[in-house]
Amino acid sequence: MAQDEQTRQGDADGDDYKPLMGETKLGDGCAVPGQVSLYNHGTRRYRDGLWTFVFLLCFGLSVAGGIYGIVHRNPNYYKYDKDYVGDMKHCPLKGERMLMEGDEDDLGKMIASTWWLILGGVAGSFFMGLAYITLFRKHAQFMVNLTVNFQIALPALVGVGLLFSGAALPALAMFLIASLFAFVFYMFKAQLELCSKLLTVTSSSLRDNPSIIVFVVLLKLALLVVSIPLLVMLAVSFQNGTLVRNPAFDTGKGSTCLDDKGEPLTCCVFENDPWVLPYVLLGAAVLLWTVKLGFEIRLFTIAGCISQWYFAPYGDVLATKGSLVCSFQQAVGPQFGSLCLGSLILTVVQVVQQFAEQVRNGNSGNFFSYLLSSVASCIMEIVKFFTRFATIRLAITGESFCTAARDAYDMLTRNLMSAYSVWWIPPMVLRMAAFVTSAIWGILCFLISWGVLAPEKGDGLSAAVVVGVISFVSSMVVLAFFITIMINIVEVVYFCYAMDKDACTVTHPEIHEVYMLIPQKNVGATVEQPGGNVSYGAPQAF
Repeated sequence: MAQDEQTRQGDADGDDYKPLMGETKLGDGCAVPGQVSLYNHGTRRYRDGLWTFVFLLCFGLSVAGGIYGIVHRNPNYYKYDKDYVGDMKHCPLKGERMLMEGDEDDLGKMIASTWWLILGGVAGSFFMGLAYITLFRKHAQFMVNLTVNFQIALPALVGVGLLFSGAALPALAMFLIASLFAFVFYMFKAQLELCSKLLTVTSSSLRDNPSIIVFVVLLKLALLVVSIPLLVMLAVSFQNGTLVRNPAFDTGKGSTCLDDKGEPLTCCVFENDPWVLPYVLLGAAVLLWTVKLGFEIRLFTIAGCISQWYFAPYGDVLATKGSLVCSFQQAVGPQFGSLCLGSLILTVVQVVQQFAEQVRNGNSGNFFSYLLSSVASCIMEIVKFFTRFATIRLAITGESFCTAARDAYDMLTRNLMSAYSVWWIPPMVLRMAAFVTSAIWGILCFLISWGVLAPEKGDGLSAAVVVGVISFVSSMVVLAFFITIMINIVEVVYFCYAMDKDACTVTHPEIHEVYMLIPQKNVGATVEQPGGNVSYGAPQAF
């Protein structure tokens, strides 16, 4: 049985994870008489402590180096302009040109004076995010239909505009694109209807755990509080150095410096101290690692909260009271080392993907380089995929990261569902709906700003456009934040459903009814119990 296998694996690894049967101590809301609780409510041991030490060591070195750079930075870094660094007499002195020249134009002054409109647009983006979540929670089918119709209508409307302007051929191309979208969405009609049910079911968990939104907002703010000083330290580190003679300098003609070809050049350049480059490499890596660690803490906490809700006795709202705080305490406590390891893997993946992207962009004529970079990006995406589910697994079981990754891989190979039904369509719908919502908000902010700034004529229109664009971008950023929460919940609910299947039990019948409609790679036999309940036979792993 899957349950016995999980128990043996937990014992072999020294983990406390054992499915709980029957009545347990007060506070174990998942245990129901005669049923299995798959969430580990027991006291968790500290896991992967080595990676906690490595992260804290790197973080401490980064902070120490940043403080050293701030204390020993060049005090004249911002004081010298182009004329100063163009005089060879100043090269032995410290300093660097950093001042911008030119007068501020009227448009810039107007944009600066409309700060209250920009602030209102940015602040309103958060309320648009709340409305976005509410619409998906209460009217998922409407939002899916709106998204699909918008993707069909947009190229069609562009085609109509091109047709009236006399561009018949581009208009025909737009009509063909609209027709193609309509055909594709018609072919995926069943999957889109299933997507709306999936998002409705997923949103119910967010409805029962609204504190998740507040937690993620606070976590984002905490991540900013930690990341901004690291970023400032990185920026200040470049102020450590001195002015030196330009290496390309060949001769001087009066106050003008010339290179070996007789072309004028800047006489002095700023040369950083030798320690700056190693520190920047370490600081950038630590900054990226810290951001990824924040994302891992977010996913772990959401996974712990949602899985406790999922495995709690059906209809018992009080059973999950305090689950969010409990999951966060586990994330920053006994499982912090595991999250440090997971975030380090994601950091390496990010670096490799960026390097592969640069190789693809810089070697357009080299097929070998393009192929290798594409393969590397594909492998990294697979690593990211399994890292997310390893994090979800250890949030539920309390295992070490490597054990959770192995068990998550085994379970996914037994229960992996259709990629387009679960992993492609819901994110596509959520992102397109976010684009539509952000576009509406941006246009609304533009119209309001234009009405306020109408007396300013041309500059007023330009400033209103800037306000509208900023409102659109800020709304996209905020909605991307909510989309991440929704996608995380989709993955957590799916993982809990898969654990249900492995344990041959049904915790949430309404969720199983939806997931049973999704095509699956391996399906165990469905067994109807004498009382009418449904359970599953364990599918054969491939």
